[in-house]
Amino acid sequence: MDKVRIQPAGIKDPERYSLGWKLGNTVYLAGAIGYNEDGSLSPDIRVQTQRAWDRLAAVLREAGGSLRDIVKVTVYLTDMRYQQAQGEVRAALFPPGTPPASTLVQCVALAEPAALIEIEGIAVLDR
Repeated sequence: MDKVRIQPAGIKDPERYSLGWKLGNTVYLAGAIGYNEDGSLSPDIRVQTQRAWDRLAAVLREAGGSLRDIVKVTVYLTDMRYQQAQGEVRAALFPPGTPPASTLVQCVALAEPAALIEIEGIAVLDR
């Protein structure tokens, strides 16, 4: 089975890690932080959450899929007070009754000091 690195052209190519790997019909998504297009981070958890999902969606599009192909996510928050807001953003992305299996973890900090959330996942493509 071929293993293919997924690096969308519209996202800066990280030097030390891959944005995703496709193995067969499974896509492994690296943790996404909700950067703005200019590389900055909004202080708003809803904006960061939406942008992180947008980043995951771009990786999945490159792999031939979409957010609806995600079967498992792990969400890292720097503060559990953000749980409801990030959940509301996520709920708008998935049809009722179809959310991915998920784990929510509070952490002391993320690799990017201004980041409030990071989302990683696994998707299974129908094709």
